Amino acid sequence: MELVRNIEVRKVQANVEIQMLIITSDSQKHRGQVAFLSKLIQTTRDEVNTCFSEIIQEIKQMQTKVLDFMEKEEAAALGKLGGSIQQSHNRLLKLEGDSIWLRTLLANRSDQQFLQARPHPTPTSAPSPSQPPLGHSGWAFDIPNLRCPENQEEGRKMSRFEHGQLFHLPHGSGDR
Repeated sequence: MELVRNIEVRKVQANVEIQMLIITSDSQKHRGQVAFLSKLIQTTRDEVNTCFSEIIQEIKQMQTKVLDFMEKEEAAALGKLGGSIQQSHNRLLKLEGDSIWLRTLLANRSDQQFLQARPHPTPTSAPSPSQPPLGHSGWAFDIPNLRCPENQEEGRKMSRFEHGQLFHLPHGSGDR
């Protein structure tokens, strides 16, 4: 019986050793898989970090380009507005001068004084093709001879053409 018992114990021990070898082998496989996955995950993390660093760098460059573009456009727009403001200011000064001249003309109703005092305007500045004209600042009188009967009526109705508006001088300014 003892022999049978020894054989049985050896069989069980052999089974236990085989199972231990299988478990050890599986454990080594698992450790290898864990090491492989850890390395793969670290490589993937490094790639992700590198990609995001590149993306962030590109975004910063794009941000700089956009801000530079905006700054240039802002400067251009402010320059145009400054020019427009200056042109409007010059136009206002010219119109104030024209207004003073007209008041003087209305106060002095003599044709001779009118012909001697009339201004020879020059436009303050020519509008660029991209800008609509702000209005003509010059007075346009084409009066060859106010003493001719056909021109006397015309002399009374001196007009300034600006956007379809007419400015009439009072009656009696061309009757002398």
